[in-house]
Amino acid sequence: LEGDVGLERKRRSRSEAKKRLLGARSLVESDGVSFYAEIRRALAAFLADRVNLEIQELTSVQARDVLEEHSVESLVIENVVSVLDTCDFARFAPGGGGTEDRVTLLEKVESLIDTLEQAT
Repeated sequence: LEGDVGLERKRRSRSEAKKRLLGARSLVESDGVSFYAEIRRALAAFLADRVNLEIQELTSVQARDVLEEHSVESLVIENVVSVLDTCDFARFAPGGGGTEDRVTLLEKVESLIDTLEQAT
């Protein structure tokens, strides 16, 4: 049964991430703190679903460990860690990053999710 749950989580991981990214896209121009929280949630939940982790708040250290265990390329791992750290910084030290920065980050996460889907 646990294998079935893991398989189901993996199967729906992309659609769940897309929903969260759509939510983040709606926040690009208005609420920076909520935008970064939603971007972080989308990436962390996607990763947790892909590898069947039961983690409420995936840390960048945990993400690195999991991705290394799955033999993901080091550049991809560094990008994931960088996004998680950027989001954490922006959530707890608001004020940084304008609309263009947010759009760039959103596009980066969309690309990372595509890459991670192939790698995990």
